[in-house]
Amino acid sequence: MDDILDGLIECQSLGKRYNPKAFYVGTREFFVEWMGNLCGELQHHTETFHHSVNVFDAYLQMKGIKQHIMGMHYWHGKTEHQIMTLIAAACIFISAKYHEMTYPGVVQLLEYIRVPFSYDEFVRQEADILNALDWRVQFISTYDILTHFYCQGIILSTD
Repeated sequence: MDDILDGLIECQSLGKRYNPKAFYVGTREFFVEWMGNLCGELQHHTETFHHSVNVFDAYLQMKGIKQHIMGMHYWHGKTEHQIMTLIAAACIFISAKYHEMTYPGVVQLLEYIRVPFSYDEFVRQEADILNALDWRVQFISTYDILTHFYCQGIILSTD
């Protein structure tokens, strides 16, 4: 099991380092909390939430991503908050496909999050995230590592 975990960590090449100068850092806390609330309301697994935050961070920490995002033609007339909400929701959608047995469809999710984007715009954003990350979305979260050690029988010293 340790070899598998080591291999997965080695394969993870995106989002390795926290960039305190990334453009979204000032609003990250808000969106991570929002993502957690949405995952809870959708009854997604904890793994889905942590994975979606990893996707969110990896995408938004890519070099030149702000210029790339703001250059997309379907953003015109939308606020940065609406754009970030769509990106966060698309990250949850990607992670739900990866971790959940069932998940809401795009139309249902758009109604749920109440942002002024169409089905096609949501799907384009999902594709943009996946393409920007070169479809490498197998991230190891802190939750995954803690779960790994917990399953190995490593317990806190207070136990």
